[in-house]
Amino acid sequence: MKLNFSLVEQSLKHVEAFLKPVTQQKLIELKEREKVISWTSRKPGIYNEVYYPIEYQCVIDARQYSLLLKDGSFFQFFYEFDVKTSELKKAKLAFYPSPVDSRNSLDDLNEAAESAFEYNEELYNHLDNWIELLEIKKYFPANTSQVRFDYDGGVTTHEKAHLQFSSVNKLRLPADFFPLPYAFVLMVSELINGCSKVDAKHMSFTKRHGLKSTISNRIISLKSQ
Repeated sequence: MKLNFSLVEQSLKHVEAFLKPVTQQKLIELKEREKVISWTSRKPGIYNEVYYPIEYQCVIDARQYSLLLKDGSFFQFFYEFDVKTSELKKAKLAFYPSPVDSRNSLDDLNEAAESAFEYNEELYNHLDNWIELLEIKKYFPANTSQVRFDYDGGVTTHEKAHLQFSSVNKLRLPADFFPLPYAFVLMVSELINGCSKVDAKHMSFTKRHGLKSTISNRIISLKSQ
């Protein structure tokens, strides 16, 4: 059976059960007539090349999430199917961890600037300006970023399915499949504390379903090597 609206809906129920102990708010929206799975008041688009803590805050302030967890992290689940053919048109699975400030990284910048002073004045000035800005704005380098799985059936400029980190559009890891929500959540579950135990039946369901491509020469693949 190919990936369809009902299978994704069932997978989301598995996700809700798995994340129930750590879920703070649910905004999942199911539009069966339009064959769209989304979240309340969804606004398309992403923030390109934006400092992650700012991106995170903008998205969470706009309530652009499907499930908000108690630790401040959240998921986005979006699938759009063709009403007539039931083929998957577009999809997005994203996980936004709560930003973690890394004060040590600021110390590293200071050390790098001091080292650069002796060899490259231009580089020193660049690093020094960044340090000053970070201290004034009270921004600190974050050691986290969002991760997402995207699918676009009509795209021609890059792979239809790919894994992407943060908003760096030029870095895409092509995949020969697109997963159900439960599979994506399990992929990042090591970053979440307090989830329910993995259900064997839900895992079996997840392994049987999902969009699979006939193209095998992709970095991320379900096919045996």
